[in-house]
Amino acid sequence: MSFRPEASGTYYINATGEGDHTGTYTISVQNWKDTGDDFRASEFTTSVVTVGGSVTGEIERSGDRDWHAISLLAGETYLIDLKGADGDWGTLTDPYLDSIYDASGRFISGTNDYDSGVGQNSYLEFRPEASGTYYVTATGEGNHKGTYTLSVQNWVDTSDDFLASGFTTSVVSVGGSVTGEIESSGDTDWHAVSLVAGETYVIDLKGADGDWGTLADPVSSTSTMLQDLHINGTYDNDSGAGKNSSVEFRPEASGTYYINAAGSEDIPGPIRCRSKIGQIQVMIFKRVNLPPLL
Repeated sequence: MSFRPEASGTYYINATGEGDHTGTYTISVQNWKDTGDDFRASEFTTSVVTVGGSVTGEIERSGDRDWHAISLLAGETYLIDLKGADGDWGTLTDPYLDSIYDASGRFISGTNDYDSGVGQNSYLEFRPEASGTYYVTATGEGNHKGTYTLSVQNWVDTSDDFLASGFTTSVVSVGGSVTGEIESSGDTDWHAVSLVAGETYVIDLKGADGDWGTLADPVSSTSTMLQDLHINGTYDNDSGAGKNSSVEFRPEASGTYYINAAGSEDIPGPIRCRSKIGQIQVMIFKRVNLPPLL
């Protein structure tokens, strides 16, 4: 824990065991300025990042965490990137965005991310419910150490057409279609759709093949409305005409689902490693000649 006394004097640290646990222990106290750490892991941090800006830091040892303060507005959607060795943003080979905390230092659930950015970088979309100061926590996965870059953008200030989360503004109806654009390497667009359990749907993601857009090699997958969880078996690359993507999906529960559209290079590895850029069209329709889900 970190502690900053308001007055000089004698203080007492209370040590005990959880529950019925007994045994010996060691307690230590350090002045933070003698530790060699760049930023504190509490609201006492000296790091402040502005929206539209970035800050660099270093994970000096295993378990080190850096907190970065930022002022955010309620209802706005912010894109948070934690980048390291992938893209030469630092030397940290596997950055981990270890959650966001509010002004009181309380953990906000659902705000951690691991590898949703380009390569092994982390990426998170966050929409605060209240305006104020928040703390973004940067660390390394496992024992990884090194330098990193943390950046925060307001989504409305970007050129991106659709968000890659449940905050997306894109809605596609069954029997209809929507167009989008992959504007940059690593970009992913989410499209919400309402589906009925037991029905079978055909999802087509089309680009340059057939003149549906300019994206040379579209790829798609599907996520649920619950914690944005990816659904196994819904990823597709090149099952459609030419290099277009096509997948059949039968949901087990009725509700909102998200079709994820991106572009892919013909190379091994995650689709976010590199991506082709261009326009796409997402189409979804119900297949009626298959038996119902048993």
